[in-house]
Amino acid sequence: MKTAILLLIGLVAVSADVFYTYSYYASDDCSGSPSVTNEKGTCQANVPTVGQSLKYGELDKCKENHKIKTTMYNNAECTGTGQPYNKPVAVPKKNSGECVKGGSYGENAGSGAFTCAGFASASMNVFNAFVVVAAITCANL
Repeated sequence: MKTAILLLIGLVAVSADVFYTYSYYASDDCSGSPSVTNEKGTCQANVPTVGQSLKYGELDKCKENHKIKTTMYNNAECTGTGQPYNKPVAVPKKNSGECVKGGSYGENAGSGAFTCAGFASASMNVFNAFVVVAAITCANL
């Protein structure tokens, strides 16, 4: 029973969230400085249409067919109450950092590159670490 409780607490305390960037370039070979770079927390104005905005959220794994959680707002500043975007941004088929030519990265971009820090990583905040330590201590009593 004690083991099951510790396992449950450990699973709750660990969350997957990886660092990623989407960089868009005016060139067709990803050369020069990116015109736009999106990552977790970035607000992109006038997307999906003028007067709306899209805020990029968490990504659980750097694997094809995984989706970046995105929130759409009915203003250009990502403020107020948003709603989940019905077309989350998908992780591309290309390798991390590989340049993709053409419109798959947006109509205004000649090319783009998706970069990801790696596969799902575990992170623990101070409160969750305290809960795990307290559970282990209580289990040993």
